[in-house]
Amino acid sequence: LFNYAVAGPSAVRLRFTRETEARPSTAGAWVQASLRGGGRAIATGMRMSSRGDETVLLPWLLGELEVGRTTIRGGAGRSAQFVDPIVAALSPEPVAPETAASFDVSVERPLGAGFTAQVTAFYRREEDVVRRAGEARLHPADNSLIAENTFPMFTSALSGAARGMDL
Repeated sequence: LFNYAVAGPSAVRLRFTRETEARPSTAGAWVQASLRGGGRAIATGMRMSSRGDETVLLPWLLGELEVGRTTIRGGAGRSAQFVDPIVAALSPEPVAPETAASFDVSVERPLGAGFTAQVTAFYRREEDVVRRAGEARLHPADNSLIAENTFPMFTSALSGAARGMDL
């Protein structure tokens, strides 16, 4: 149940109600295989998430290599998150799961006396990120105000990337 109330300057109170259900439920499963030995390690896997008639398969790969006292690690993978069913119910169109692809590589070396130096480079790309839609805005042609929707609406409209380095 969602209630929205507005109190204006004349203290008039308006009340609107919208009802929805949090369905369908989400199911998931995953499998992983890993191998370690001789200063090397690798792990790979797949996660499956399903909601209603949507299913996403999400692979990942992790690796590690020891060269003397230096350790090199890397990883790549995809992830997804289904939107809350209440948010999806408040959307004027179907809302896709939010997805991301991530990549990183790091080099680590002990310095002594309990200190370690590590440098990591990373990249992450996100798609179909949910944002609120229907907020108050100006009409591009005549600058008139287009009022906000009474009930919040959401859409899969954002994408972007993050990249950088940690030391």
